[in-house]
Amino acid sequence: MATLKLTETIADAIIAKLKAGLAARCTAINAEKADGITIAPPDTNDYYPGGPGVLIPVRAVIAVTEHSGETGEEGPHSFIYTADIGVWILETDADRPTLARKLWRQARAVTEVLWDDTPREALPGSAYTLKPAGQRPGRTFEPSDEITVWSGWYGVLFRCRQLEA
Repeated sequence: MATLKLTETIADAIIAKLKAGLAARCTAINAEKADGITIAPPDTNDYYPGGPGVLIPVRAVIAVTEHSGETGEEGPHSFIYTADIGVWILETDADRPTLARKLWRQARAVTEVLWDDTPREALPGSAYTLKPAGQRPGRTFEPSDEITVWSGWYGVLFRCRQLEA
């Protein structure tokens, strides 16, 4: 009997691929821009399955969540699963315009890792293709008495489709 693997498998594979490739992409983008604005991947423990919550840490975070999912018939007692997955990036900076540039660059790095890194357009160890589907600006938080920097969420959306049942 086959095991049904849906969003949890996709989120785990996305997080693994980002942990493996995001540092190199951030370094390459920093070298390309060379304008003093630098991006870095989150610490290894700051990748979370589930959506962007109300927690506002003062460091980079990535949250991976399903936006929607649907099944389609492939044959008798078999289906194809398709999901829209959001990779939400939390970034911080003391300057709001710099925060915007850091979020855009982080979104680019996430897209390049998930789209271009091996396996290209797919997730390692799973039967899912992965295609960029858009970007969504998220909530921005002003500095406060407790948190002295700007922070903001930015989402990169992907369409994941099962290759085989």
